[in-house]
Amino acid sequence: MNAAPRPVPSSPCYRTALLASVFALGAAAGDIAPTVPGKIVLSGHPTAPGEAGRVIAHEDGPFNFFPLTLCHGQNTCPQQLVAMRRSNQGKPLSQQLHFIKVSIRTLQDGSWVVAHDDTQYLIPFSDRAPGVVPPGATLLEHLPAGKKLLALPRAGARPDYLVYDPTPARQAAIAAGKLKTLPRLPRAQKILAVTLSAITSAQFDQYKARYGDRFDVYRLRDYVAADAQGEFNYMLYFKTDPNPAIVDEIDALGINPRTVLESRSNRDAQWVHEHQGTRGGIFFTGRVDSSPALAELLAQAPAYGPQLWAIEVEYNAETAELVRQVNATRYVSHVDAMPYAQQEVFATGCRKTLVDIDSAMTMTSRPLDCLKLMQP
Repeated sequence: MNAAPRPVPSSPCYRTALLASVFALGAAAGDIAPTVPGKIVLSGHPTAPGEAGRVIAHEDGPFNFFPLTLCHGQNTCPQQLVAMRRSNQGKPLSQQLHFIKVSIRTLQDGSWVVAHDDTQYLIPFSDRAPGVVPPGATLLEHLPAGKKLLALPRAGARPDYLVYDPTPARQAAIAAGKLKTLPRLPRAQKILAVTLSAITSAQFDQYKARYGDRFDVYRLRDYVAADAQGEFNYMLYFKTDPNPAIVDEIDALGINPRTVLESRSNRDAQWVHEHQGTRGGIFFTGRVDSSPALAELLAQAPAYGPQLWAIEVEYNAETAELVRQVNATRYVSHVDAMPYAQQEVFATGCRKTLVDIDSAMTMTSRPLDCLKLMQP
């Protein structure tokens, strides 16, 4: 007897099955422990990575804190932290969010900004193209391939235009927000494609001075300023190779004990160990995808001391076994939830990571949905 055909993603049956799985997820809410004995506790003002609960907002949790409306584009922004603080108010500590992860990358001169992508699209608020193209930018007359345009209404003024990637998750959020998309650029509008790695720190400041929030890239200090009460820990992911400037910045901001530098590989872990700045105390993760990689990291770990805080386990067939091995050590296991929830269009995958795989920590683009699963 032939098996029944599987529903395709665009079919009503598929959507119904997905919604049913979401409702099933919600029905079992409230049963995940919000702490891990000896490793993870809860605090509204964390002073170390292990005091901020088990949930990290991946790229500031874009499906709960939507950057196309809170910010001015696809990037993360400090306004999301403001929204998180408001979201925390009145909730039990187990339902509060106090840990964010953002991507960082270097400008041409080695200084750091918070940005996922090297190319940033900017539509100047003007009826005509700029006479002189700014440094590090290319003038485009059409939308780049694979991009779409969003028009955000403004009271008493023409809309703001934003270029975005039409991922299924982002499209779902746009539809839910009833936002208006456009098939092409309005007449006389042009796009400035700014390459961050091609501009200096001084030129970056000139972009911010000229275009304000339309140039939707920020410094780490902007996030710390939005977190004036010290309510968040920061996981920073290297999009480019590390250099001492990021350590100097963390030193200057005084957030060393609340900062975790997320390694792309164990080479990054070694670098952070060797570059602790003048204040010291900067935490970092290891990253493994196999038993030999974990064995190699654990052999090196005693030299790292307590600053090696967590070991991130990659998504593959060995993930659960590697997490079990990490859990048997002093280190915190960490697994990304996103591969487990169809890009998190409909639900967080953190039940899979925190319960089925038994990871101590997880990062998710839907942190509020994950926190709803926590015991009060």
